[in-house]
Amino acid sequence: MDYLNFVLVIVLTGAIISMTAPFLGQYLVIKRMSHLTDTLAHISLFGIAVSLYFNFSPVIGAFISTLISGFWIELINKNKKYQFQETVLTLFLYGGLGLSSLIISLNKTKSFVGLNNFLFGNVNTVGIGDLIMTFIVCFFVLIILFGIRSRLFLSVYIPEIASSMKIKVGIYNLILTFLSSLLIAVGVQILGVLLVGGLLIIPVLIGMELGLGFFKTSIASCLISVSGFLIGFLISFNFDVSTSGAVISTLICFYIIAKLITFDRKRGNVL
Repeated sequence: MDYLNFVLVIVLTGAIISMTAPFLGQYLVIKRMSHLTDTLAHISLFGIAVSLYFNFSPVIGAFISTLISGFWIELINKNKKYQFQETVLTLFLYGGLGLSSLIISLNKTKSFVGLNNFLFGNVNTVGIGDLIMTFIVCFFVLIILFGIRSRLFLSVYIPEIASSMKIKVGIYNLILTFLSSLLIAVGVQILGVLLVGGLLIIPVLIGMELGLGFFKTSIASCLISVSGFLIGFLISFNFDVSTSGAVISTLICFYIIAKLITFDRKRGNVL
């Protein structure tokens, strides 16, 4: 694969993830589950460490660890007798980091150099196979989201009304967790464990800051996310800096601009 095709594969892979992430992230923000993305991303590090130790696909390891943990978190949160449900995410987050550290230290002779690529991401490791897998996963995520969008919206926005309509809110929460696990598993290779959650949440916050409706926010967040990735990639390409850091920093700049625009509108001015 020549250099031009290599860059094209990276851009397409990142753009596909960037386009899909806000559609899922919007439901997480509405349900106030934005911290779930960080927790699952950190837990994925444990799955990645295990996969590198036993020599199988890190993406599969990340997906299995996040999926099992996500379902477990949801089951604990459904238990109304548990009084400190907000601490569950913190418990799993630090538990995942602790177990990752344990796996890494079990065998000091085994190389875990590849683990560094998943902490902050490394676009240089992206290949044709990753592009194909990313496309399949993101297409699947979008199909599911659009197929259940009405019931999912009620489940996360007005769960009481959804329950009265005999919509099984718990099932849709599990679906949301399952889709989040899939997207995080394919996203950690580009943005890394520490920053992949930002791609799901920050573009949505920018879209919501603009005061748009649900549908328009989805479209705006998608465009913002893709633009943030492309600009961030160009910055990293030209200045030889971290792609994940450049992408997230670009999105943060977008958020500041959106905040300034809405602040000025509240004062009666429109930029």
